[in-house]
Amino acid sequence: MMAETKAVAGAAEAGPAEEGRRKTVVLVAVDDSDHSYRALEWAVRHVAARAGVAGAGAVELVVVHAKPPPSPVVTMGGPGVSGDVVRLVEADLRKKAEGVVDKARRLCVANSVQGVVDVVDGEPRHVLCNAVEKHHADLLVVGSHGYGAIKRALLGSVSDYCAHHAHCSVMIVKQPKFKN
Repeated sequence: MMAETKAVAGAAEAGPAEEGRRKTVVLVAVDDSDHSYRALEWAVRHVAARAGVAGAGAVELVVVHAKPPPSPVVTMGGPGVSGDVVRLVEADLRKKAEGVVDKARRLCVANSVQGVVDVVDGEPRHVLCNAVEKHHADLLVVGSHGYGAIKRALLGSVSDYCAHHAHCSVMIVKQPKFKN
């Protein structure tokens, strides 16, 4: 399993947490969907707002992107898939992950929020639950695609899985419904 962890440059370096007080860790799942970006916007907005409150305590933002391994994508092509195809798929997945991470970094910097970005190979539901443990997260923030019960049963739901298996509170950020 590959993991890449980098700090997001934002505002001035955060000071040490108050004596005896552990910082709050907010972990946000991102992928290339608008739903996950909305979840990141929600988390950044709330972390930035809390940073401005005296006595609120330190907050650490951890942005996690689960990069799928190329093997499940490639095996759909059948048993005769060449190594060149695997390398092309891997390069495409890496490029997509870089775009996701870059967009997340820009949002953090624009809001003067510091954080850590973690890119991990694997199935998103498992990557996120493992990241909650690794970073001792207090809150996991995920987006919701808004699937109905049948589609969710067929495709699976990362947010539903995390809500039942992550060892922290889970905030599922939904798309707003517009009334006509």
